[in-house]
Amino acid sequence: MEKHPNIVRCFWMERFDNIPFMALEWVAGDESKGSDLRSWLRRGPLDLKVALSFIIDICRGLQYAEKRVPGIVHRDLKPDNILINQSHQAKITDFGLTIVNQIARVSDSNGIVGTPAYMPPEQWQGDADIDVRADIYAIGCTLFELLTGRWVFDGRTLSEIKAKHLSGIIPDLELKNEQELNLIIKRCLAKDRQDRYPNLQQLLAQLIEVYQNKFHTEPPREDTGFEFSPEDYSNRGLSYLNLEQYERAIVDFDRAIALDPSFAPAYTNKGNALSHYGRFEEGIDNYTESLKLDGNSVWALTNRGVAFIELGLYDQAITDCSKTIALDSSYWQAYHYRSIAYMKIGNDEAAYGDKVRENELRNPDSEQLLENSENIQPSHQVAASQHVSKSSAPVFYISAESSEKIDLESNIGITISTQNGDKLDDSLRI
Repeated sequence: MEKHPNIVRCFWMERFDNIPFMALEWVAGDESKGSDLRSWLRRGPLDLKVALSFIIDICRGLQYAEKRVPGIVHRDLKPDNILINQSHQAKITDFGLTIVNQIARVSDSNGIVGTPAYMPPEQWQGDADIDVRADIYAIGCTLFELLTGRWVFDGRTLSEIKAKHLSGIIPDLELKNEQELNLIIKRCLAKDRQDRYPNLQQLLAQLIEVYQNKFHTEPPREDTGFEFSPEDYSNRGLSYLNLEQYERAIVDFDRAIALDPSFAPAYTNKGNALSHYGRFEEGIDNYTESLKLDGNSVWALTNRGVAFIELGLYDQAITDCSKTIALDSSYWQAYHYRSIAYMKIGNDEAAYGDKVRENELRNPDSEQLLENSENIQPSHQVAASQHVSKSSAPVFYISAESSEKIDLESNIGITISTQNGDKLDDSLRI
């Protein structure tokens, strides 16, 4: 399908022992929020501007896919299948896996496949001629969920959910002055697909109009160029970082910064690479540059705190970790490193309190405390999230420089592993 900024790219697909394997683009996400929309939603409803931006990205990706492969339908569009990169750009993944592998979250004797919360009536009824309007219905479900934090149609049983999708009344958004969005969502969710938007172009145009009216600016532009973007260089740099090829990683992060000096994650990534080298002062300089651009980056703050600990600057580390906790009280890494800094200055009571809180966040069902550890290793610094698709077909994420399939000098870096069911098999990592 070639490259598009709102679609996770598939580099190649092959069969091994009659099992399909795919090499996909690796998408590094926002460490504090996660690498897919489902992770973002675990923190509650999204800001209106962010939600609209993501939905516009999704529409652009689907529109491009339809141009490249006329008649293509995703069929399983949902927050779990939308990745979010470090620039907060949405990327659609798992295109057509329900068709290629006959994989389904719901499947019956009539061949109905999909995910219940996002399936239009015709998909529930097993219609054979599913078209783009099924994806438009899923977009409406997703937009409603992004703005409310809940499914548009919920139920205690599958039959109850099905009944609501087939004949239930579409609820209104509980937001003030959002009549335009209510109308868009209700048109997307029309029971009769003839009453929905006939194509993605019309839906996209209306979403962009709402965005412009609300925020008096254009949504983030669509970059359809084929040259490496700052995000591409940053992704490949993260692959080199995982391979412990730190100099190459730093070169790519510098390229990302040169292309876009305002791309804050590249400075944080570079700081991590420098810290792996033991160049903590330079690492701190890069974390500080990142924070000048994005003062709310809990990822940059926490990693700068780790570097301060390495240099014995425990008070500064405590300050950074405390700022992180003020921004996001559920970020357990900040409690972990602040507890170490407290131990270093002899404040065992505060350290113990932080370890208790860390354990509560990491193991909410367990009362057993994690053992205190004074070991700080730069290689264990907070790393960028990476996505692994959940599918019964193993999916390769390739980063090995020696790979015959992917040349890191000309493609986005990705990491190799496979997934069988829900268990990641690291035995194939190279």
